[in-house]
Formats: sequence, C-alpha cells, structure tokens
Amino acid sequence: MTNNSEMNHTYVRRALHAHPDFFAIWADGHGRKPSHSHLYFSNAAGDVFQLPRNMTSETAKPTRVELK
Repeated sequence: MTNNSEMNHTYVRRALHAHPDFFAIWADGHGRKPSHSHLYFSNAAGDVFQLPRNMTSETAKPTRVELK
C-alpha cells in the first residue's frame, strides 16, 4: 500500500469488525539496521495515513500518504 518506500513494511493487520475509517494498521522500518519506525493505517476505501512519530497530546492529526 506504500509503494516505492525505502523501508520494509510489516504485514498489514486488519481488525475484525473494523470501523471503515480505521480498517488496517502496519509499521515500517529498516530490515537490517536500527531505524525509526512509522505507524500507518488505512480506511476501507484504501486511503493511507501516517501517524506522527512524536505526539504532544492525546490526539494528533495523521498525514495522508499520497500513493503513486
């Protein structure tokens, strides 16, 4: 779902009885050395969002990932 990424992505996990706005979740990272990771989620329509790495409050607005 995130083509052309420099990082490896874990298997996408879909929740049972998921809400259409939060349908699947996964992470990325470098497969062979320590690296930062990002968390991603998608909605049922296939739109992909990246959660912020650092959060300063209980909620934060995700960034939409533009797929190429």
